[in-house]
Amino acid sequence: MSLFQYTEGSRANPMKNLIQSMPRLAELVMDRCVTRSDHPRSDPEYSVTFNFSLLVNQGKEDAGSRWKGERFFGPVTMVECERERLLTHPLSQALLQWKWSTLGKPLFWLNFLTYISFVTLLTIFAVTERVKQRLLSPDASNATEEDDKIFKFRTRFSTGTPIVIVIFICIHMIKELYQIAVQKWRYFTHFTNYTEWCCYLTALCYVAPYLRGENIFQKTMALWPLATAVILLSYTSLILFLRRFKYFGVYILMFIEVTKTLFRVLSIFIPMIFAFSLAFFLMLKEQVIKMSRKDNRI
Repeated sequence: MSLFQYTEGSRANPMKNLIQSMPRLAELVMDRCVTRSDHPRSDPEYSVTFNFSLLVNQGKEDAGSRWKGERFFGPVTMVECERERLLTHPLSQALLQWKWSTLGKPLFWLNFLTYISFVTLLTIFAVTERVKQRLLSPDASNATEEDDKIFKFRTRFSTGTPIVIVIFICIHMIKELYQIAVQKWRYFTHFTNYTEWCCYLTALCYVAPYLRGENIFQKTMALWPLATAVILLSYTSLILFLRRFKYFGVYILMFIEVTKTLFRVLSIFIPMIFAFSLAFFLMLKEQVIKMSRKDNRI
């Protein structure tokens, strides 16, 4: 039976099967989807026509057809199957460029500008509020008064900014939930998503006292450590956003790969360091006791 023949209820996609099992044949099929005009390349009327019908399927059943296929996007399958040759094919590159210019680019800029507004507002708010407060030890007599200063004497900026920050966080969390619904388990394979969730949840914890009007972290003194974590995570996510720009993307990917390599090396050295320290403790435990006795005598 031909690969392009189906049973009545089949949901298999023929091009997907070709990409997965016969990439060379898939490349030949993709070559037939690229039509070049008879004019010379230097001629202004020279054109190239791309037929994307085999690489894109919205999962809708055509009238009078027995095809009941699933949603299919060829480059995704190429990435999953590591078909680098097919990804660099002119048809795949043209499809990705078309998708980026018609849908991806506007959404990216909207997402990027919204996020950079969130980071800017959060930075100004954290710096402004930190200037108002002088951190003291919890045992100090005026520690409570100093701690509540930023909540008792509030301006319009310090009152309205936490609300705006929460709105930004909700928008981005809805976006992340939509990505989970679309990508399903593949969403959890990207560590950048964990960074963004940590950033949003930490930011909510940081602005919660300002929404309530009192420092709910007074006993633990966790307000400014939370602010520090939020700023670090937000700027880390901002750097990851810049991967889409060709001037920064290469360097950011290099940084990510070096960081991954560093953690792999540390995963080897940490057990060795722990083993050495444990060995010295077992062999020289009494030396610590003797040294402490000498210090007491002195």
